[in-house]
Amino acid sequence: MAVTEPDYASIYSGPRGTAVKIRTDSTISTKSAQTGEAFTGVLAEPLKVDGEVVAPRGAAVTGLVAEADEGGRVKGVASLTLRLTKITVEGKAVPVETGVFVKNAPTTKKKDAIKGGMGAGGGAVVGASAGGGKGAAIGAASGAGVGTAAQVMTKGQRVRIPSETRLTFTLQQAVRL
Repeated sequence: MAVTEPDYASIYSGPRGTAVKIRTDSTISTKSAQTGEAFTGVLAEPLKVDGEVVAPRGAAVTGLVAEADEGGRVKGVASLTLRLTKITVEGKAVPVETGVFVKNAPTTKKKDAIKGGMGAGGGAVVGASAGGGKGAAIGAASGAGVGTAAQVMTKGQRVRIPSETRLTFTLQQAVRL
């Protein structure tokens, strides 16, 4: 009776949809990261296929900052879009194609409204003391303008992914490790 070899290709293939959990090596931020820049990390958990470990916990991973958007003034929030590009197993770098991980900064709508309201309120007080009711209206309008100008001159919050952060990516194509 002939002994057949196991199908190692199927044992060592990570099928599409497999979760790849990593831990970042360094901080990634919209303040410093550029689109196209590489980032590194390690597998936070072993990569298993059908119960078999195909890449051990701690295996090196490399990724790409697919987009680093600082957001705009008044509109738009900062965001980081990351994806994995390779996993290194036993010294061999294996290319991978994953879905993206996206992190957006919190919106600043509430803070922006407060800035405009504070400017309008402050302008109304100054206008009222200088010219009564009509002065209050003029002061409110100019104060709102000052509040809006303050909003335009400040950027929203940045996105920051600290070192040692756990992220999960999903394989988009089967990969042979």
